[in-house]
Order: sequence, then C-alpha cells, then structure tokens
Amino acid sequence: MVLEANENCFFVPAHIWTPWFSVLGSKSGFDSIAECFADLAGHIYAVETGLSTDPPMNWMCSFLDNYTLTANSDAHSPERLGRNSNRFNTELSYHAIIGAMKTGDPLHFFGSIDLFPQEGKYHYDGHRKCGICWDPVETLEHNGICSKCGKPVTVGVMNRVVQLSDREDLSLRKNKHPFNSIIPLKEMLGELAGVGTNSKKVDQTYMELIKKGIPELELLLDTPLEDIKTMGGEELAEAICRMRNREIYIQEGFDGEYGIIKVFDEEDRPGVDLRHCLFKDLVKQECRVPPARKMIDFDLEEFRRLTEVKALEDKDQEEKKKTDKKKITTGLNPQQQQAVEHFTGPLLVIAGPGTGKTRVLTYRVLHLIENKNINPGNILALTFTNKAAAEIGERLDTLLKEKSISSKPLVTTFHALGYAILREQLYRAGEDAAASFSILDPEDRKRIIQRVAGNEKGRASGIADAIEEAKQQLKNPKDFESENPELADIFRKYQDYLKEQNTYDLADLLYVPVKLFGDQPGILDFYREKYRWILSIKTSIMRNIDLSEV
Repeated sequence: MVLEANENCFFVPAHIWTPWFSVLGSKSGFDSIAECFADLAGHIYAVETGLSTDPPMNWMCSFLDNYTLTANSDAHSPERLGRNSNRFNTELSYHAIIGAMKTGDPLHFFGSIDLFPQEGKYHYDGHRKCGICWDPVETLEHNGICSKCGKPVTVGVMNRVVQLSDREDLSLRKNKHPFNSIIPLKEMLGELAGVGTNSKKVDQTYMELIKKGIPELELLLDTPLEDIKTMGGEELAEAICRMRNREIYIQEGFDGEYGIIKVFDEEDRPGVDLRHCLFKDLVKQECRVPPARKMIDFDLEEFRRLTEVKALEDKDQEEKKKTDKKKITTGLNPQQQQAVEHFTGPLLVIAGPGTGKTRVLTYRVLHLIENKNINPGNILALTFTNKAAAEIGERLDTLLKEKSISSKPLVTTFHALGYAILREQLYRAGEDAAASFSILDPEDRKRIIQRVAGNEKGRASGIADAIEEAKQQLKNPKDFESENPELADIFRKYQDYLKEQNTYDLADLLYVPVKLFGDQPGILDFYREKYRWILSIKTSIMRNIDLSEV
C-alpha cells in the first residue's frame, strides 16, 4: 500500500525486535525480513532497531547485513525526540536523507545514537506482575515458565536476537556504521541531584546548561570533559565520562518495565559535601568506577548448550507423541483400525452386535483429536439411546482426561441433539417460548389427537402413528389433502394445537430442525461449520443410505 501510494515512499519496519507486533518479535514475528515480506523484501533497505537493541546486537545476525540500521524515538513524547536518532551528512532534503539510508553509504550515513538497549522495556525476559526478570540462560533453565505463577514468561529482545544469531565475531559484519550509547541528560541530572527526572530542579539545571549554547547531544557526545566541568561541575563531567566509556550500572528492562541505567551507585557517588567538614584535609574521597558493561552479560556458550539440550528434549517429546499416537489404536483388529484411521470422505461401517462399534467410534474420536489436530468442539457423536451416549461419553472422558483440550466433543442422541437445536434457534429468534416449551409423551399425544379427531378413541393410536410416520418422511398436512383429506385435517389441527400450547412431540425433535435446515440455509450452514465431523452408530432400521447426501 505504501509503495502504491507514491514511488518515492520509503518503507522502514519499526522496532523490529519488540515481542509484540514486530517483524522479528518472539510473540508474532518471522525469522527473517525476507520471510516476512516475501516478494516485496527487495523494497526494504533499512530497519529500525528499537529501544531494546543497539547496532552490535543486530550485527550478530547475518541476515540483517544488507539493511541500514536506524534508530528513532517516540514521536508522541516531544521531549524524548532525539534520544534515539540517526546522523546524516547530507543536504537537508527528503531525497538526500532517504538516499543515505537506502544505500548505507558511510560518507552520508554516519550511524546512530541509541539509548543503552538494557533500558528498553523488553530487553530481558520475565513477568512484570511477578517481578521476575531473567537473562536468556535463566529462561532456558526454567523452561520459559515463571517460577511464581507457572505461566510462560514474555521472551524479550536479547533472547530473540541470540536465538536468530549466527555470528559471534562481530567484525565480520560489513558496512558497520558508528554508534553511540547515551543516557539522556535529564536522567543524569536527576540521578546527580537525587530527585526525579521531571522535577523542577532538574528542569532548571537542564535549561541553564542548554542556554550556554551547547545542544544536549553535543554535550553528551562531543564536548571536552574540561569544558563540561566548567559548565556543569565535576560530577556531571564524571557522569558523562562514565557514560562514554560504558562504565555504568544496569538494571535490565523486561515485560513492559523500563530498565534503569545509572552512572553511580549508592557507595561510589563523589557528591558528599566536605566544605563544612572540620578535618576535610584529612579525608580522601575515593570513587569506585564500574567495569565497562559488555553487550552480552550472560554465558553465551551455556545458552547455546541449553538450546541444543532443549532441542533434543523437544525432539524426544515429539517422538513420544508419535509413539503415543500409535498406541491409541492398540487392541483393535485391522478392520477396526482402518475405520478409526479413515479421514477423507464419508465412511459406512456395517457390523453386527458385539463387534465393537462403540469402541471404534470412541477411538475414532480420540484419533481425530490426537493425530489429526481436529478441534474437539467440531466433533459430534450420535447414538439412538441415552445408555450408548453415556457409555461413549464416559470412555472419552477417561481417554481425554490427561489431554490438554479447550473443548469437548458432543456425544448425544439424535433426539437430544434436535432438542438442543430447537431450543438454541428459539433463543436466537428472540422468542420467549424458548424458556418454556415442553415435550409431549406418547400417551399425551394420543389424548390430544383423540380430542382434535372428535373423541374417536379407537382410532387415536392409528392416527398418531400415521402422523409420526408423516413427520419421519418430512411431510406436512398439505401432502395428504388429495389422498386423505381427513388425515390432513386432523394433522393440521394437531399441529395448530401444539403451536398454541408451545409444545412439541418426540417426532418434532427431528422433524422441526430438519425442516428448519431446509427452509433456512443459513442455519444449516451454521451447524455444518460447527459440527464438521459427525460419527454415529446406526441400527438395522437405517436402510437405503444414500452416501451422496452425507
């Protein structure tokens, strides 16, 4: 869409490593830029590294060698503009800036300015609510499961980068642009003053420094330390010196929690005021400087080893699953196993009493769930009796007890299914009758037919059978008007009475839903989609099955 808008548009994937909604993120990302953009990958020339990475981290992945690494800041936070930024040596024009990023020419693109990546809120792995922050090795040691709540931790950027990395010697990366890591000036002033970054004291000191004519980035990166001492004092000069040398204290960000970068800890701050000390000439202030922080502050070799171990364990688990899948058909004869494993198209199994029909149906359901990854909620198993449905349901509950499934297959009788469909569709139609309709038993049906037939007691049973047979054949009163007007009249009066009393007979539990499917294709499509796998034990009364209608 961007390219079609204008040929001069320049598309740059943003914060490519962030776990959520990014090109390479651990939650929803791809394993390369090319895999994401496919035939359009040739139009991608630059990527934006995001707050939680810096160029050296991206240099670990050779598939990023052909892309210019850019750094941008939050446009929705004006004061933070520039804390991640890019250096250009071009004229101030759109085409010149785009050209520098497109080619990566080191004469025109001078590299990036980044926050220390550990300050990004998805640098390490963890659980914010549980206070768990882990490096990639710790995550592997815990199998990615939070030790407090037992849920999977959010895998951060460093872990994801190392997973996709294929390079340890970063000097092999071609076209490496310079980069600088910074701590925003206000954060540094807040640390030195022992107050929050947004305090009035920090604002005042910040503006006093800027008014002396040196922009923030120039002050942080290029201004001589002696000049900084003159402008802002020795503490500020020491802090900026440590920042430039990467001699800092770090608390990594994780799972949406920003990291904390400091230049002093509580013991090595040089800010103790000795002006009023009686023996200040005898006191020597020593300032402990932290060692320069490495990009990877965990055992990379151990990470590789644990990754290999986990891969082997996953492979063993996969093999075990395959073995378990084979086991679910043990105990079946070849014909039963063939019926269980059938997958494409309708299948009719003809078998006599005691041949294991219920067992085959039960294991077929298990096979579909375990071996074919069918959603259990899409499986419908039908029987003619409540006893058979209960038996199959109990067997499935036992077989699926240890399985992690979000839904269960529906095991029921034909009439119970019709009842459920009837009630559901009445509710969908917004009819209050759904909450109060009743089902006639056979004796009540005969009495009602006797009443509408004019108290002809001797004929009620025969008329009831005729109406039931008509419903089984999906006929209505109009179908009998010419050949049997009397039956048509009684049939019509009987149906009117049932409607008036919000009542249905047993035959209606099949008759009404099937008629509904014929009259309203949308309802039929709904249940076809809901129950995509239908299994049934059919008794001998089911004859002349037309498989083309299945």
